Amino acid sequence: IEILRDYVAGVGYSDYQKVLPKLKAGLKLDLTWERKNKFDPNAIRVDFEGTKLGYISKKDNAKIHQYREGGAKVTCELTAVNHGNPSHTLLCISVKVSTEPSSQTITQGDQKISG
Repeated sequence: IEILRDYVAGVGYSDYQKVLPKLKAGLKLDLTWERKNKFDPNAIRVDFEGTKLGYISKKDNAKIHQYREGGAKVTCELTAVNHGNPSHTLLCISVKVSTEPSSQTITQGDQKISG
């Protein structure tokens, strides 16, 4: 079930240019909860092959955490790369959840949510 379709926030402050040539619609992306993020302790980082692309919008973090805490499996997919657009509308993603049991483990530091 798709719970979110939105642009990746903060792309202009990330290292996205390192992987931009590889980015194509349909790619699976990793989500990581950055518990120690100084701006937002609920921040969810979006990565591709270990490179930070940006973040889930702050307004949508709670929704994803609610599903994660309920044990749902969370996945993230790149739906569009809008070449030529400003960085804040460059990357569009879809976040989905399923009732399939999640294999997440709780840790003290950053916690991988998908991938």
